[in-house]
Amino acid sequence: MFGFDTSSLMMFLFPVVIVLIIVTIVKSQKSTDQNEPSKNLHTDRLTLCPDCGGKVSKRAISCPHCGLPMSEMIKEGSL
Repeated sequence: MFGFDTSSLMMFLFPVVIVLIIVTIVKSQKSTDQNEPSKNLHTDRLTLCPDCGGKVSKRAISCPHCGLPMSEMIKEGSL
């Protein structure tokens, strides 16, 4: 119909589909990695709570996730 046979079309489409599948898998793994908090997270404004592992502002009074007081975080060396 378009001047080429089905096998030519399949030979063209097969690698394209494989590349799209690989790109999708890699992107999904990167987004999953970004959602998991790093155990070494120490930025200008955030640190990790040593009790629950949640992200906590360094200006917070306590952890918003588990309630651990900031004084305890200082004692445990999280700051």
